[in-house]
Amino acid sequence: MLAGIGYTLTLNQDQDKIILPSPMAPLKKIAALIPIAMMAYILFTITLTDTYAKKAKNSMNVLYGGTQQAIVYYEKAIRLLPFNADSYNGLSSAYWNAVLDGFGEKDKNKKLVLQNAKKATLLDPKNGERHFLLGWAYIYSASQKAEFNKETTTSFETAISLAPFDRPEYYLVLAGSYIKNSNVQKARETIKQALIIFSENNIERTILDAKGKDEIRYNIKQLNALLNALN
Repeated sequence: MLAGIGYTLTLNQDQDKIILPSPMAPLKKIAALIPIAMMAYILFTITLTDTYAKKAKNSMNVLYGGTQQAIVYYEKAIRLLPFNADSYNGLSSAYWNAVLDGFGEKDKNKKLVLQNAKKATLLDPKNGERHFLLGWAYIYSASQKAEFNKETTTSFETAISLAPFDRPEYYLVLAGSYIKNSNVQKARETIKQALIIFSENNIERTILDAKGKDEIRYNIKQLNALLNALN
């Protein structure tokens, strides 16, 4: 047996040749472990991100100091998983709570409300809920009542085009946006469209839980009241 550099040379006397174990063998073993290690890391990251998100949501319900803690948790979640749209929407909501609570600089927090809602929408552009929340972010971040009407309307329109059967609230806020822009005819058309989609028959047929039915009926009641006011 002869000593090699980093491995061993073995003499096979029957065949009168030297058999040299491949120096790549240890590397192949390590390479085989890389996908397993990556999967374990991804699962760990997702689990920890979900934990931070849950802690953030719970913190939002705490009366004193909860908003600040929620912001910290959402920022930790984003550092771990920077492509998770839910975390950006959560952070946007947390900054709006900061505006309401008087925590930090009001104007800066308003900008962060919109900035994080935009990031969520960019990461998940085919999700109607993201655009709906972005529309509200434009409203929340506005320094004046008349500001961002165009962007707000576009966001709500996109939400409905992507998810027309999700929630009547989409139609309610879009109608309100049209009214602010003095487009009463479009507001009427939007409300009528919602009343057809979310008819009582469709509610009974497609919505399973009682709470969901009650929420939809409440929004339908608001839509009817708004339509009556416009006529």
